[in-house]
Amino acid sequence: DIFVRIRKTKARLAEVKTAMEGNESISKRNANQPPSITERLTYILWATWETTSDVTKTQSDAFSIAAGEFSDRLNELKSLVETDLHGIEQDLENADAPYTPGRLPEWQPE
Repeated sequence: DIFVRIRKTKARLAEVKTAMEGNESISKRNANQPPSITERLTYILWATWETTSDVTKTQSDAFSIAAGEFSDRLNELKSLVETDLHGIEQDLENADAPYTPGRLPEWQPE
């Protein structure tokens, strides 16, 4: 069913967003959670913004972790867009579903 696939794709996209930005619900309650990719990069930027010294081992490690996590999330995002979303769009087109924002119609002049 296309609606199940849409829900699963939306849930996977939410997981990617959480990895990138952290869990907003946990943050609102001031509970501890592992640092997100964005938080790691923000820490590095904040710590090195007005300094002329070299990066620390901690900052270098934070960048390595963020880079590895980002690479994984980017691959997952590419898969979502190129495979899952493309398949859903194709199914919507085949079902003659009405236009949805971001979905390009298949048009042929008559």
